[in-house]
Amino acid sequence: MEQLTLDELQPVCLTSPFEQIFGVSKKMSANSRRHRWAQWLKLAREKNKEAAKMWIGVSDCCDTCDQRRGKCWCKLQELPCTVNPVLSFKFGMVGMACCGAYSGINEK
Repeated sequence: MEQLTLDELQPVCLTSPFEQIFGVSKKMSANSRRHRWAQWLKLAREKNKEAAKMWIGVSDCCDTCDQRRGKCWCKLQELPCTVNPVLSFKFGMVGMACCGAYSGINEK
């Protein structure tokens, strides 16, 4: 049985920092990250719809990327497409999970 990380044991709330939602390292499983993100989005949609809209959008580059799972999840980083591992974690800014490394990968 997989042991939970300390971050996974913390409840998700609307003001949870990204480090708590996604963990500070890749020790948190991708399934846990997606589940915790879904919890945060549910809270955001109930209490702050504008925040939810901001964080579920994707850049035009993500539209053609083969690293995207579903509407807004980056398989490469196992983060939402808009959550940049540097900008979003440190400054709360919307960015690209892959930092643009895979943008337009499927373009012909």
